[in-house]
Amino acid sequence: MHPKYFGESHDMAKRQVMEWLAPKGPWAVHLMWFNHQREDPPYPNFPQEYERALGVNHLGADAQDRGAFLEAAQNCGEHLLLDPDTGLWTPGNNRHVTFEQFVQIVGSDNRQGKLTLIYDQSYLRDGRNVWEQTQAKLWSLRGLNLKIHAAAYVLHAGTFVRLIWASTDCMLITRATQRMQEESGYPFCRFVDDGCGHVGNNE
Repeated sequence: MHPKYFGESHDMAKRQVMEWLAPKGPWAVHLMWFNHQREDPPYPNFPQEYERALGVNHLGADAQDRGAFLEAAQNCGEHLLLDPDTGLWTPGNNRHVTFEQFVQIVGSDNRQGKLTLIYDQSYLRDGRNVWEQTQAKLWSLRGLNLKIHAAAYVLHAGTFVRLIWASTDCMLITRATQRMQEESGYPFCRFVDDGCGHVGNNE
C-alpha cells in the first residue's frame, strides 16, 4: 500500500469487510510497502498507524523486504490481509501480488482454515466489465489450484476496485461470504464467486 493513500475510504471498507468476514479475527496484514523508505516524512510510523486504524497485526517480516514477503505470508497462522498498491495480477511487480504467489499463500499448510483477503484494482482494457473480469480472476485461481475457493465484493465498479477473499476451505468461504451478505445488506449483484455457490441468492 502506498502510504499517501492511507486513510481514504477504501481503508474504511477493508476494516469493515474483515469484521464481516471473520468477526472474531484475529487478522494480520502485509502492507507490501516496498518502494518507500520508513524514514521518509510524513510516514515514520506508518505501519503502526495502519495497524491501529484497521485493527490488525503486522506480520513480523520487514514490510519493505520483497524477498521475505512470500515466506512471511505463507507462515502466517491468522486471517491475512494483503494490501498491494494495485492488486492481483500476472506478471507481478512491487505493486502486485501474482496469481501464483496468491495461490501459494492460500494453499500453505499454515493457512488451512484461514481467509486470505486481497485489495485489488488491476484490470484489462478489454471491453469486459468489472464483474466479468472479477469472475475471470476467480476462475483463474481455481484453474491454478482446484482446492482454492474464492469470492469477491466490488467496491467501486468505475475504477474496478474490489476485495477478493480465498481459502482452501470451501465452507469457510461460503459462510464468510453469506455472513457478509446478511450483515451488510448490500446488493446481491455486488458479490461474485468462483462458480461454487458461495454467494447466496437474493430470494
